[in-house]
Amino acid sequence: MNNYAKNPEYKKKLVEMRKLYDEQYKQMVNNALDYNDYQKYSILFDRHAKAIDKKPHLTGNYEEVLKQEALKRN
Repeated sequence: MNNYAKNPEYKKKLVEMRKLYDEQYKQMVNNALDYNDYQKYSILFDRHAKAIDKKPHLTGNYEEVLKQEALKRN
C-alpha cells in the first residue's frame, strides 16, 4: 500500500476528496439519531478530532451499547 497524501501529483484530488468527505460528515452530524450511541460517530468520523478525543468512543460493541441504552431508559 502506498500513501499518496503528501505526493504533490495527487494534491488536487486529495483536496477534492476531503471536501466530499467533509460534506458527507456535516450531513451525518446534522441527521444523527439521538439514541443507540450514534452521536459518538460525530467524533469518530471527525478528521480533525484528536485520537485522545476518540479513544473513549472506541470501547464496547453493538450489543453492549444496546444494553447500556436499555439501562438508561429504565
